[in-house]
Amino acid sequence: MKSMKKVKRFRRLNSLLTVLLSFAMILGSTVQYGAKEVQAASAATTAKNAYYNFLSKSVYWEDMYCAPSELKFGLVDVDNDKVPELYLYTKKWNYYYDYKLYKYLGGKVKCLYSFNRGEKLGKVYPAKKVFTSRGTGMKYGSSITTYVQCANGKATPKLSDLYSGLTGKHVYSNGAGKSLSKSSYQSALKKLIGTSKASNAPTLYNNTVSNRKAKLKNITAPASAKFKKTTLFAFTNGGFYLKISSVSGNKMKFSIHMPEATRKNISATIDSSGSKATAKFTCSKNKTHNLTLEIYGKGIKVTEKTSCTSKLLGWLPEHKYQTSVTQVFAYK
Repeated sequence: MKSMKKVKRFRRLNSLLTVLLSFAMILGSTVQYGAKEVQAASAATTAKNAYYNFLSKSVYWEDMYCAPSELKFGLVDVDNDKVPELYLYTKKWNYYYDYKLYKYLGGKVKCLYSFNRGEKLGKVYPAKKVFTSRGTGMKYGSSITTYVQCANGKATPKLSDLYSGLTGKHVYSNGAGKSLSKSSYQSALKKLIGTSKASNAPTLYNNTVSNRKAKLKNITAPASAKFKKTTLFAFTNGGFYLKISSVSGNKMKFSIHMPEATRKNISATIDSSGSKATAKFTCSKNKTHNLTLEIYGKGIKVTEKTSCTSKLLGWLPEHKYQTSVTQVFAYK
């Protein structure tokens, strides 16, 4: 009986150890996966910052320089490493290449591939690290599709399909330019991309400061400010007013005159909606006053939050001990 109990106890202990080991393996793989995701996100941010600086200056394009305003850009991950490549188009006439693909490599932004004149990025097969260089609108309606594979920071042409609009025939070749039969080409293409899903070329944006900030630094420009230079009043007698003296971008200055106090040239920041602004100042009692201004119908609602007993917006006895006071200013 004792031996049977020992066997059962051993089996329970063994089962518990198996569960714990399985849990440790799952936890370890999860942590490792999470670490890789964080590392990839950090690398992507580094690359985008490099692209931002790269696009802020003139870019050398064969035998000329292209000013920032002469470029359009987009982001695409062609080699499936979670770090996007930079896809560029020059609006400046160029004899050689209209489009180029750049990669952040070894701490520098380097040209990964130059698309022949008349060609541009077609389909992208991230899982296979392959993209196509596609040329259409050629003489007699001819076209060309070249499959390019990325590896070790290099982009190498692997297969090409040239269609002649004049003869209606296809000429197939490998990356070295050697002619292939249709069956050999199709076999090589199947091996290269298989049934991998393809995505389209990225949208290109004008190389403006606002677009660089939005696409490379995730900084979105605020919406057009709904605040305007104006004077609004709190009461029908017009004695107590809110005056906005200037609005520039997402910044504005305003003054408030109320029964107990006046504050001039307060600086406020307008949020991304364009209809709400926040401001802060310290009074003579060394207390902080937080103000929120919101477009309210045809006027502006102002809320003051402070622990100070002397409120900018307060004029009634009970306002003295309140931590939040609201006043609406409107046109007469």
